[in-house]
Amino acid sequence: TLRGKWVLDVIYGNPPAPPPPDVGEIQEDRRSREPRSFRELLGQHASRAECSMCHRKMDPLGFALDNFDAVGAWRDNHGGKPLDTTGKLPTGESFTGHAELKTILNSHRDQFVRNMTAQMLSYALGRELDYFDDCVIDGIVKELATDEFRFASLVEGIVRSYPFQYRRVE
Repeated sequence: TLRGKWVLDVIYGNPPAPPPPDVGEIQEDRRSREPRSFRELLGQHASRAECSMCHRKMDPLGFALDNFDAVGAWRDNHGGKPLDTTGKLPTGESFTGHAELKTILNSHRDQFVRNMTAQMLSYALGRELDYFDDCVIDGIVKELATDEFRFASLVEGIVRSYPFQYRRVE
């Protein structure tokens, strides 16, 4: 879930809504003889109506990255059971593992480029962006497309932009 939220927020620039205030943490039933996978526990949690919309978007993204443990080391199983890294996005695209997810994310390059441009512009300006910054972002993204999406072109586009050159210095 955390990994999926990160992908939505940082890569797509489309964070999910915050969880409802009465949603607790996922608890594993320790009385059960056979431990359940996190995926099964999450599925039970996500079946709640107030949770399902966001989990439908987040969870498949996180499952694709499940081969990486908390510190990024590769693993093929967890608790002696093989990992299930399959998923299906709300758009209907199915995948197995991080490599296939990467291919899907690459097919949505425009969203990534726009989000990265917005984040870089916000950082360069030292402020949150507003609706009037949209035309600047659109212009920079258009220039990036003509220069094969080079990072140097992104930086140059931001430095040449009106908001950057005429920002208020406090």
